[in-house]
Amino acid sequence: MVLHFSCTPCARRMLWLALLQGLVFYAPVATLYRQVRGVSLFQITLMEGISLGLSIVLELPWGIVSERIGYRRTLLFCSALYLLSKIIFWQANGFFLFLLERLLLAVVLAGFSGVDAAYLAAVTPSSQRQHIFGLYEGASTAGLLLADLCFSFLPSGDYSEAALLTVFAYTAALLCAFGLKEVPCQQISQKFSFQFFLSLFLKGRVILLLIGSALLLESCQTITVFFSQPLMTAAGFPPPLLGVLHGAMVLCGFSSLFSEHICRLMGRQNVLLLVSLCTALVCLILALPLSWSILGLSLLLLRCTCGILAPLSLALRSEAVADAGSMAARLSAQSCLMNLLAVVTNLFFGTAAQKSLSCGIIMGILFSLAAFIFFIIYCIPKRMIPSKR
Repeated sequence: MVLHFSCTPCARRMLWLALLQGLVFYAPVATLYRQVRGVSLFQITLMEGISLGLSIVLELPWGIVSERIGYRRTLLFCSALYLLSKIIFWQANGFFLFLLERLLLAVVLAGFSGVDAAYLAAVTPSSQRQHIFGLYEGASTAGLLLADLCFSFLPSGDYSEAALLTVFAYTAALLCAFGLKEVPCQQISQKFSFQFFLSLFLKGRVILLLIGSALLLESCQTITVFFSQPLMTAAGFPPPLLGVLHGAMVLCGFSSLFSEHICRLMGRQNVLLLVSLCTALVCLILALPLSWSILGLSLLLLRCTCGILAPLSLALRSEAVADAGSMAARLSAQSCLMNLLAVVTNLFFGTAAQKSLSCGIIMGILFSLAAFIFFIIYCIPKRMIPSKR
């Protein structure tokens, strides 16, 4: 399954890049690190909002620029900025330096988004792209898990060592990026008109896939990351085991490695529909009074469905624009739209959760069912659509 797979040297180097950039050793104490260095919780949330907004604004321009300068130069430049942001984080004191770090991170994430997928697609045969996307997701997860394990062996209370180790990891990632080879990319030849920008977002029925994927992935992310701890606490989950649950959810991210195999067995369209229904069902279970053990298993299942969907969605989206040219720009446009949808869904989740946690879970049910409807329309065979005469 996973073992009977060989990838090109460039794709293998991208996997190493994802692994090294997943080694954020300070991740378990990122908030505490900032607070110790003089940043309040309000300032932290303010920085996150500014960073997200800048990332959305830069998403599409970065995709267009990458078509001009090449994917390799884009990845190399972003890897260098990534390292610089980690050095600033390591040495930062006070709001403005940490804000600078988040602004650099926004530039980096906008630059990587779409370009990494376009580069992987360019160096991988079309029949193996979903698998390489799954491995790419898994490599990043493996890096995060390894960093979490290593953090346990660092001196307690000395967060600066974790930040310094992260700098070393990102230095290695930059050296890894230097080994990437440039690949041909279809440069943009169209004029920058309103119709052109609209075509970046609306390519066939992929808009339905975008909306459904955004609703589903954001529901899984919000519930497993933000709602999971209050849910488990209310159900009487033993506090010492919260760390174990977090580690188990990280491990469930490796379900992305089996995404292609599951699709081969069941068919891509069936997996899309099954994942959305499974997410709705799990959310329904989470809305009921349950024992902490059943609740924990439900959260793990939700994380698994998210891991299976991510590489499948990315593979389908990349295939939809593969023959249209300007793949990086189009994938960046798709990510931009999905991020905007994520902002909207977060507002709904936050408003509902203010009333009660159950209301927040019900929003997850509604979003999952909405994603199911979008996927059904997306999966309608073309032969069932009347042709224009």
